Amino acid sequence: MIGHIGKLQHYSTKDGPGIRTTVFLLGCSLRCRWCANPEFLNPEPTLMYSKDRCQRCGLCAKTYPDAITISAEGCQIDRKKADASALADLCPYDSYEVQGFDLSAEELVQRLLKDKEFYETSHGGVTFSGGECLLQAEFVRECMELLHKEGIHVTLDTAGNVPWETMEPAIQEADLILYDIKAFDSELHRQGTGVGNELILNNFKMITEAGKDVIVRMILIPGYNDTKEDIMQRIDLVSDCKVKQIDFLKYHILGVGKYEKLGMEYELKDIGSLDESILEFAQLYAQKKGIRTTVGG
Repeated sequence: MIGHIGKLQHYSTKDGPGIRTTVFLLGCSLRCRWCANPEFLNPEPTLMYSKDRCQRCGLCAKTYPDAITISAEGCQIDRKKADASALADLCPYDSYEVQGFDLSAEELVQRLLKDKEFYETSHGGVTFSGGECLLQAEFVRECMELLHKEGIHVTLDTAGNVPWETMEPAIQEADLILYDIKAFDSELHRQGTGVGNELILNNFKMITEAGKDVIVRMILIPGYNDTKEDIMQRIDLVSDCKVKQIDFLKYHILGVGKYEKLGMEYELKDIGSLDESILEFAQLYAQKKGIRTTVGG
């Protein structure tokens, strides 16, 4: 099968045990207002423009006069009319970059096997992430089967907003699931991600009932999902499902620069930092429930 890949991140230590290669797949079924990887939201390769590299030479505008105009602020691009790959090849200053490429399962696994020594010495492996990796569940399943033949540990990082019948084959093949629970209240979830969370919470229960090894990830966003009530409800759910570890993730703006390169607006850049007392409360409450905690994975 052919997979739509966003990026391969080598030597990762935050996406499962040991040293890992994280495979970011294209496409996502959520639109989180704080998303740190907006370049992976769409299922097709995405054009990124770095205006700090641009010399305003005009070559791109001459080639695509209906799609690109130039000002002192840089290039204004109609991405629907411009050929992303052609622009990346055309620009002499590398101002344009295409984020995304296609590989077959066999081609991807051959690339991943180049890091096999690191996996073996660190008890690491490969993590499929995104975007939402389970939107390409059949491709992921095929890759996992090939990796397991090589004795490589495989983790899935998912937000779970995928029909169960689509995701189940990949879930069953995985060694570890990193499961994002962004809010317990469905309306709160909708405000932050664009969809309710009924499917997500139901899939979480299905995964845990199947006896899979699960680590829950909880991002804490100031003014959104950092109320003690919602934090407690999420932790209670994790406890009820007998999951033994939560990774708390603090809100950050490290991905804000990507939005400008994509011609997108970032809505939450002015909301400030997480109150450390909230993080401390979340950790203590989880630990009282017998759940191990980390900050940052």
